[in-house]
Amino acid sequence: MFRFFKRKQEKKAADNFALLANMLKEEQAASISEPWTLAKARLEGGAKDAGAGKGLRMYNAHLSRLQNQWINPLQSVNSGYGTAHASLFLYQPVNYYECYSLAQDPLFAKVFNVLSETPFAKGGELSNLSAEEKDRVEEAASRFDLWQHLRAAVRSNYVTGGCLLYMDFGLSGRELEEPLDLNRMNIKRFRGFRHIDPINCVAVQVNTVNPAAGDYMQPSIWYVIGLGAVHRSHFLKFEANIPELPMRPLTLYFGMPLTQLIKQDVANSNLASQGLANLMNRFRFTYLKADESSFTTENAKCFKDRLNFMSFVQDNFGVCPIKTTEDVIQLTTSLAGMAENVEEFYLLISAKTDIPYTELMGKSAEGMNATGSGDRRKWYDKCRSIQESVKNNLLFMYGIVAGIDSGKFVKFTDFTFNPLEEATEKELAENIKSYAEVASALVSLGAKQDEVFEWLKQFKQFNLDGLSFDTETEGLGGYEDITPQVMSEFQAANEWREEDHPRGKDGKFGQGGGDNEKDRKADVEEKISKIKIDFTKDNILPELNAGDLEELGVKSKPVLLKKTVIDRNLSQHPDVEVEDYEMMIGKALYDADAILPGNAEKPYYNFIARVSGEKNSVVLLEVADNKDNFEIVHFHWAKNKQRRTLEKKAERIKEKS
Repeated sequence: MFRFFKRKQEKKAADNFALLANMLKEEQAASISEPWTLAKARLEGGAKDAGAGKGLRMYNAHLSRLQNQWINPLQSVNSGYGTAHASLFLYQPVNYYECYSLAQDPLFAKVFNVLSETPFAKGGELSNLSAEEKDRVEEAASRFDLWQHLRAAVRSNYVTGGCLLYMDFGLSGRELEEPLDLNRMNIKRFRGFRHIDPINCVAVQVNTVNPAAGDYMQPSIWYVIGLGAVHRSHFLKFEANIPELPMRPLTLYFGMPLTQLIKQDVANSNLASQGLANLMNRFRFTYLKADESSFTTENAKCFKDRLNFMSFVQDNFGVCPIKTTEDVIQLTTSLAGMAENVEEFYLLISAKTDIPYTELMGKSAEGMNATGSGDRRKWYDKCRSIQESVKNNLLFMYGIVAGIDSGKFVKFTDFTFNPLEEATEKELAENIKSYAEVASALVSLGAKQDEVFEWLKQFKQFNLDGLSFDTETEGLGGYEDITPQVMSEFQAANEWREEDHPRGKDGKFGQGGGDNEKDRKADVEEKISKIKIDFTKDNILPELNAGDLEELGVKSKPVLLKKTVIDRNLSQHPDVEVEDYEMMIGKALYDADAILPGNAEKPYYNFIARVSGEKNSVVLLEVADNKDNFEIVHFHWAKNKQRRTLEKKAERIKEKS
């Protein structure tokens, strides 16, 4: 028996060597095939782009190394006789044209839109920035369509497996072949982000021979149509569904497109839904039972006319006479279970894309006590993983746009995405109560009260920033029954009231106001009442208070609110209601409880008025000697934390001056 198996093995080996010899003799060595792209075709056809000649030499060298490394018939590597035989059988190079075509299908489009838009629907904010700095950075991000480029790049992750986002600084030729050093680059040269699909690029220099290197199977030089050979540092690379290392060349060193992974499931679902529609057309048939002589003799014409007449009057109210020898029969096709069968195909798509069926099809959860909360949690976990996968690239993009004014790249450490699902009032109340109970337990165990309260403040949904903790209070027992209503009452009780703190003519707080205080309040109310903002043109507002002018050391001028400023605020601060514009500007300019320098180089001043316990109205006013008016630069709501940031900034400006 053992001899039999030995002979069989010897025969198989002899056959393999014979096939290998013939293959080498006929120069038909197996080869790995990268995806065909427009860039590859142009390169092989003799493109005249800058760096194309060098790119072609790099590409040919890359192909040579690739074949020698991954397809070596002499060593039985990827030749069809080694351990990697299945790789060439199971995986074919990506057909990007098919991906683009499949993406036009409505179901594919729904999948891609959900995966690329939902994770970023609520936005977020950069960490450790003041309100003014955030506004400045977000304005620059809006100018360069940062979020639009990000969403488009994430969509390409699933349509084609990834893309390159080119950072355009106006470089060309050899400058593009050299690594990009953003620390030395003048960021003011930045022109914008350019989306490069895989169809328009090809890897021309890749480390395929040294698995111990950090750039193993990662292209260092790309050839891009119109640019030529470009170093990888000029791009932000996006990719998803990354295959195993030996398969990387088959996907052009990007990820595996989701279009290819689920195309059969989408085709099956479309076929199933079309089949159901066809069955609806064949749901019921009507038969007329008659003698064959009716349609085989000269009576056929009369019989046909009778059938036409029967069809004409056939409804719930029509009556048609038939012969005693005839009979009418109706047969129906059962559709039982068809809807469930069609749904199974959509469930497969849901499973492979990690998109809940309720989200994909817009269908609510079914069954007793079905809320879909489990599916939502899994879906939000998926969204968070997508957010984390692009966070580094997002921080990089923000670092570029933030350096437009200064010309220097800004390195940001973190970006916090806003929660995709907001808690209901009931859930928020339950959360507050639970955390308050934990806080009370910590204090009872010996924790410092102020530290525990600072820990509570980190949960932004509780809105505790405007509250302070009395260290002389014994325990936290009073916080056990906190609800949103109780919290609002607490804030209202601690609300700053200007009338309770009268100021003198110099703007400083004194012991009492008397008649002067009444006159001041009347003057403020009169000025605020005169503010009528026309959103279609520039607006002239009342002059500033005499005391404020004296404090600033300037002469009185009209206050100008330009239409461009109004338009900018409408887009950047949707939290400011239109009907609140007159009130918040009037309150800050004419009833300010603080006037702070806002810029060390420009005559900018922040006029701040506390509107409620946590809410402050802030107007940034340019007080320039060389202009005919005082001009409003910016206005917004600010929480107490943001106000303290403005106050600290003002202190630094005063120290420098």
